[in-house]
Order: sequence, then structure tokens, then C-alpha cells
Amino acid sequence: MENKKKAKTPYTKARRKEWKKKAKHVLRAHYVLLIMVSLLAGFIGVEGGYNFTKNDLSSAKTVTVTNEVKAKSVAGEIYGQYTGNKTGKNVAKAVQGLNSGEAEQSAVIEALLNGDIIGGMKIAQQQEKEYTSQPVTKDIVGRQKGILAGIANSFSSGAIFVKMASGLQSLVSSKRLAGGFAILIVLLIYFLIWFFLINPYRVIQARIYLEARTYEVVPIGHMLFLRTIRKWNTAAKAMFRTWLYQALWAFTIIGGIIKYYSYWCVPYILAENPGMTGKEAILLSRKMMDGRKWETFKYDCTFLGWMMLSALTFGLLNVLFVTPYKRSTDAQLYAYIREESQKNKVEGIGQLKDIFLFEKTDPEVLEIKYSDILYRKKMAEQAEIKLHGVRYFCTKYLGLWIGSREEQLLYDAVDVEEANIARAELCAQAKAYPERYNPLWSEAAEKHLSDKGSYLKSYSIWSLITMFALFAFVGWSWEVGIHLVQDGVFINRGVQHGPWLPIYGFGAIAILMLLNRFRKNPAGLACASIVLCGFLEYFTSYFLELTKGIRWWDYTGYFLNLNGRICAEGLVVFALAGMAAVYLLAPGLDRWIQKINVKILIPFCLIFVMVFTADTIYSHYYPNMGEGITDYSSYQEAEQ
Repeated sequence: MENKKKAKTPYTKARRKEWKKKAKHVLRAHYVLLIMVSLLAGFIGVEGGYNFTKNDLSSAKTVTVTNEVKAKSVAGEIYGQYTGNKTGKNVAKAVQGLNSGEAEQSAVIEALLNGDIIGGMKIAQQQEKEYTSQPVTKDIVGRQKGILAGIANSFSSGAIFVKMASGLQSLVSSKRLAGGFAILIVLLIYFLIWFFLINPYRVIQARIYLEARTYEVVPIGHMLFLRTIRKWNTAAKAMFRTWLYQALWAFTIIGGIIKYYSYWCVPYILAENPGMTGKEAILLSRKMMDGRKWETFKYDCTFLGWMMLSALTFGLLNVLFVTPYKRSTDAQLYAYIREESQKNKVEGIGQLKDIFLFEKTDPEVLEIKYSDILYRKKMAEQAEIKLHGVRYFCTKYLGLWIGSREEQLLYDAVDVEEANIARAELCAQAKAYPERYNPLWSEAAEKHLSDKGSYLKSYSIWSLITMFALFAFVGWSWEVGIHLVQDGVFINRGVQHGPWLPIYGFGAIAILMLLNRFRKNPAGLACASIVLCGFLEYFTSYFLELTKGIRWWDYTGYFLNLNGRICAEGLVVFALAGMAAVYLLAPGLDRWIQKINVKILIPFCLIFVMVFTADTIYSHYYPNMGEGITDYSSYQEAEQ
């Protein structure tokens, strides 16, 4: 009985105030990181509290593909705002009924199953027309123009099913069979994304906030901690089981709300011990939340004022402050629940052993685990290659290597080792979470994390030329593919006539070279990429219009556009693609390129440069123009 009373200790006003005070301090210390984490959560559908448009404040429609609960009751509102998943769909239907977007999507699916592809297409087109007909200026993240808006509209209206069915119709004779296959393929793709990305991301998000609560530095690489310790699939399965239980309970409405709070600790439990199964995590969460569900509900209600204030800014305040602030406070709450559960000796609490996630320890203790730092630093200094003059400038400031491959490999290995030593020193000084004290840590995990520093490597001129060609070709394929899917015709996009869009190649290489010094700071690289890509795209647009008198692209009407030459959506996509190129694509491509015999690689690069230069000169006098290229709007009207 004594433990039961302790478990029901109320969250006093003073205690909640203390948590929020600490949360604000954490938010100030890690603002850029936590904003990025929460923004990504909103974009992929993890966060259910993003209300971007004015219409969303009064209806169950959302600006993303996610199904968000908008219950009229206070309980429904809290549940919808903080579950952030589709289990609340049943609650939303019970309180409000199906929204028009869901109804239209269901009608499209029904038409396809009946073999009526044309009918499904008309329904989807009508729904997409409703999305795009609303004024752009009312939306923070619009649905009227742009690639991302088109993707969201395609899913919401059911158009993606129609397009897939149309493509499959050429392979099978039955329209009904084609429609069924299309639906299954799209749903399977969405399920895999949801299962392997969205669900585990809840655990990743919880982990980042817990580390930020304790430490001054949270390496962005820790967002991949599940992969590092090889528990990604385990966490995905555990979160799926949690979702399944919640979905079943949601049919009872009230039971769904109660169970939401029963399972409230699951993402945090898995963040600490991702080796636990879903059943174990759920059971432990239920015991930890025993007697605390009502108190946690009242705690959630204390954020209603922030939600209302966020509504007045069309969700912008939610993105920039409310969501990371709420999640930071949630981390404080979980730490308190965990501590109380340990005091009360809750059954199963012994599975949570990662004490360094919640409290720092004496650096002298940490030095035992990190005693190899001084030796590694000495060895790195002895192996370091000294560069001077032009070689030093090109390597340090541009990431361009001039010299033999053997020297390059040694130089890059030392550079990566120095970065790993710097990271280990932060852990040894108790400024960052000490990975080696993680109960699930291993030598394999240490090696995996150390290898991540390969993005610091330098690149030879031949690697850069080859990657330029690949990125330019991929960019061209991307834009050609978009118009092929949307309009059903091939359009050779770009000013030039060859299968490349130079802006993609120049953008990627510019980020690799000009922003080489930012690679150790992902947040800084992201911001610098937006500035660099914005300048490059704006200047290119201005130069083409000045010399040719024609625009090859126009972002007028897009959210946050500048003279129609650049827009926020495009810059974010360029920045994300640039970061992917720096941290993922370029290191892997360079390893592949280095395996190519120089007798093949160098002639290929020289031939490409000559052909590309010839195309550039020819396109200067005879640019690629016409419907769908410089006059895409009239092309669309003609098609319609």
C-alpha cells in the first residue's frame, strides 16, 4: 500500500514549474538541434501537433499525409495533439466523422477495385483541384504549388493509386486487377516507410531529448544510435506492437485515451534499452504509469494555452517553440517517473540500466573507459602528413586533394581519427553521453561509429568530375521523371540539350568544396547550404533571364519566394540533398570511384568535360526551349 501511495504522488504546480524551467534551459542550449529533430518529426508524420493552415484549426484535414485527430472534447484534443499517430483515426471518426479528403480517397479506392480507373481519376482530380484552388498566402506549408505539395495532394486525394493503376493496366488485361495491385503496392510502400522510419523515429526523438537534458553536447550522429547498436528492427517491432495495442483500444474511444497514457513511457524505455521487446516495454510502461495517468493528462492540459497561442500563428510558433519545449518537458517528466519507479521498486525496472543517460559522473571514472585517448592522439600526430601552400589551402578549405592516392588515404585516415578523438574527449569530460558505458555497446558499435567520420575525407579532381556528372544526371532524371509521371510525356528539362542539369551537379560539388569547413557541424552545414544554394539558384535565374530574356523556372506563388527565382521549399530540398551528398552519397561514391582503374577513369572524365563544354557553348546560342521547359504553364493548359 505504501508503494501504491507513492506511485500516486501528484505532479504539484511547483514540480511542473521546475520541469518547464529546466526544459527551457535545455531548449536554449540545444535550440538548433531540437528544432531540426522536431521539424523532421513533423515532416515525416511523427508529430501530430502541427497545424499549419488556418482551415486545419477547425477541421480534421491536415497539410501532411498523416491522419490527425481533432476531437472536440478536451480529452480528444490532448490525445490527438500528442499521440501523433493514426490510432486516433477511430476517435476522430467517432467525434467528427470522416473528413472530405478521407471520403474522396475511399471513393477512389472503391472505383479502382471496381475496375473504373477513369472514374477514380476524375474523383482524385476534383479533390486535387480543391487543394490547389485555395489561396497560397494562407498557408505556412502550402498545398497549392511545388513538389512536396504535389506529393501530399497525390496521397490525400488518392491520385497516387490512380497513377499506379494506369501504369499496371498496360501489364495486365483486367482494370480491376490493375487497380487492386496499385492499391496494394502503394499501401505496402507506405507501410514499410511507416514501420521502418516513422515508428523508430519516435524512439530516436526520445533519445535525443534525454541526452540533451543531461549533456551540453549531443552529436547529431546519435540520431542513428539504433543502427549503431544494431537494434533498429527491434525498436521498429516494439513500436509497431505498441501502435497495434493502441489501435485496438482506440475503438473504445475512452479506452484508447487511457491506454495512450498507459503506454506513454514506451518510446523513452526503448530509447534507454532498445533491446527490450514490445511486450516487455509495454508491460513496464503500464507499471510505471500506474496511478500517474490522470496526473499526466492534467500535465498535458497545462500546455493548452501554448496550443491556442500557436493557433494564432497558423502553427508557426508550434514549429519554432511549442513542440520542442513540450518534448523537452516530457523528458523531464519521464526522468522523474523513472526515478520514482526505481524508488518504489516497480517490477521490471531493473531492465533500465543506462544510468549515464540521466546523470553525469566524475570525469576520473570516465577516464578509465577512455584511457586510450592520449595514445591515439600521439599516434595520429606521428602519422599526420604536413601540407603547405596550395596543397594545404585546397585540402583544408576546399576538400580537394592534390597528390597520390596512397597519401590521400593516409591523410584522410588521420583526419577521421582526430575527429573521433575529439568526440571521445567530449565523452571523457562528461560533456557528451559516454557511449562506451552504454550496456548495449560493443567493439563493433565503436568501429561503426568511428567509420562515420569518412565524410571528412578529401576528394580528387577525378572523383569530383565523376560525381558532378552523376549528380547532374540524377537531377535531370528526377525532373524528367516528375513530368513523365504527372503529365505522361517526356520533357527534356533544362537549358542544355544533354541528359544533365548542371545546377544539381554544381550545387552538390559547391557544398562539398566551398562548405568543407562546415562538415563537422551538420546544423551549420544545413544553414550554409541554404544560403549557398539560394545564391546559386537566384544568380543562375537572373543570369539566364538577363542574357536570354526568358525564365526557365518561376516560383511565383510559392511560400516564401524571392522574386519568383528561389523559394523556401526548393532551398530546403537543396539543403537536405546537399547534406545527403556530404554525409552519405559522396563518401560512398568516392570509394566506388577509387576502385576504377585510372586508365578508364581519367579518359571518361576528359570526354565528359569536352562533351559538357560543347553542349554548354551550343546551348548558349541555341538553348533548350519550348512547352514544358520555358513555357510549362501554357503546356499544362494545352494538355487540359
